[in-house]
This record gives sequence, C-alpha cells and structure tokens, in this order.
Amino acid sequence: MKTEILFFNGWAMDNHAISHLADPHYHVHIYSPHETEIREPETDYILVAWSMGVWAANRYLRSCQHAPKLNIAINGTPFGIHPEYGIDPILFQKTYEHLTPEGMKKIYHRIFYTAEQKDYHDLLPSLSFETQKNSLAYLLKQADSTDNSITQDLLSHPQAWDYAWVSEKDSMFATKQQLNYWHRCPSTQTNVINAAHHLLRSFSSWSAFIEEHQA
Repeated sequence: MKTEILFFNGWAMDNHAISHLADPHYHVHIYSPHETEIREPETDYILVAWSMGVWAANRYLRSCQHAPKLNIAINGTPFGIHPEYGIDPILFQKTYEHLTPEGMKKIYHRIFYTAEQKDYHDLLPSLSFETQKNSLAYLLKQADSTDNSITQDLLSHPQAWDYAWVSEKDSMFATKQQLNYWHRCPSTQTNVINAAHHLLRSFSSWSAFIEEHQA
C-alpha cells in the first residue's frame, strides 16, 4: 500500500517542480499555497511543504483532525511574509507590482539554478502568468489581514514541525529569516545544507528524501 504525501507547493509552481521525485511507494497530493480545500487523508500520511507552501501547510496543521506522522518544512516558515521571520513584505509587494512574464524567467533562475544543476527546463511550471500573479495577490492579501494576535500566537504557540530544511544559497526566501524563526522552535530539527531554493532537486525520489528523516 502506498504512503500518502500531502505536498504544499511553492508559489507559481505546479507538479513539474517535483515530477523527478516520482516513486512507486508514495502517492502525492499537490496543493498550491492559495488552495483552501484540502482533502485530509484517512490513513497515516506525511506532510511536506516548500517555500510559501510552509505558510499554507501551517494553517492546515492548526485545523486538521488527523495530524501527519511526519511533517517537513523546506525553505519557508509559518509566517511566509514577515519582516523578521519570512519574506520581506516590501520586497513581496514590489515583486507583485512589477511582475512581468519576462520577470518570471529571472525568478525561475533564482529558484532553480545552481552551478552544479544549470538545466531546469523540465521543472518549469505550465501555469499561465495570470494565474501566477493572482496567486501572488492572494498571498499579499492574506499577509495584510494578519493581525498582531496571530503573529504572537505563531511565536508563543508554534505548530510542531519535525524537520526544517534551510538552504545556504536560497535567493528567494532569505536563509537568515528562516533561521530567525526555526531557532525559536527547539522541537524542530533544523538541517542547513549547501543548496538553492529548490532543495528537492538534490534528491532522485521521494524514498531518497523521506529516508533522510528515518535514520
């Protein structure tokens, strides 16, 4: 029987970002950060979240009835957009205001490119530019509606994450901002590695990645 994975994807991404991880041992359900209808598995499952997907997954974890047996955050935080614990709000706003199809190519380069892994064509999404910009607008609106009580609750009562992966070469979600948050969570094992934002490029399958957490 296949183990189910709930994968909360990064902004502007689709299934292509993780297609290289296809694995006969896992059945993966992919959700974008702006999706609110999440089907909760009835059996034991694993939750993996990447980038802004960590913010979306944290909202899910705070309300789900059946918690995952393992939850893993990758290059993101439960805040998503925040001056100290997430992507800087001013930078996020400017990205939205000046976003163009040509500009998306530069963003892809920052997400995927490394000196060791230069070719990322197969990972590029097939989403329309309009869909990507609308998703960005949704994330900004959610950040603007977050009041101080929610911020304080995230800090004083953090949701339990088993693992947090942080890339040293992340040019999308600043490494420092990530560590600012995860260092406040002693129950979370934080792994800092030499990688770019799309850390999952370093793994050949879901089995290879999940095994890193079962030693």
